[in-house]
Amino acid sequence: MIAYLIGTAAFAADYASKRWAERSLELNGDKRPVFGGRLFLYRIENRGTAGGHLADRGSLPLILSGTALAAAAVHQHRTRKESSTLTRIGSSLIIAGGLGNLCDRVRRGAVTDFAAVRHRDGTIGRYVYNAADAAIAAGAAAIILGECLGEKKKA
Repeated sequence: MIAYLIGTAAFAADYASKRWAERSLELNGDKRPVFGGRLFLYRIENRGTAGGHLADRGSLPLILSGTALAAAAVHQHRTRKESSTLTRIGSSLIIAGGLGNLCDRVRRGAVTDFAAVRHRDGTIGRYVYNAADAAIAAGAAAIILGECLGEKKKA
């Protein structure tokens, strides 16, 4: 149950942060430094997959996103009884992030991204992220950690 609550919270945070970005940040506007300039707020519309790849491929990013999300949900359902809590939380985060980005693709035809990282050399990274991307990355890390620790749910 905790995994689903965490996933729901991640989805809600992604939705709220994207709506905030749409209201508060000009599309392709100035980069606003936050956290001492380690992160920049900068809103773009990503019509492709990660990093804008496949942006010129019509509905392909939507189809790929939907397929990956469906596969993750089926996998989570099939393995829920033998998965550790950490692994289930990771799966829920990945599904929540995927669903957040998929909702954007369906609703707007593009994903709202709004956070870029400054590299150690002072340059701002080329990739722009959102809370769904953070949930997906955290979910993948949780699954890897859960599997490495070898925890299994007691049946």
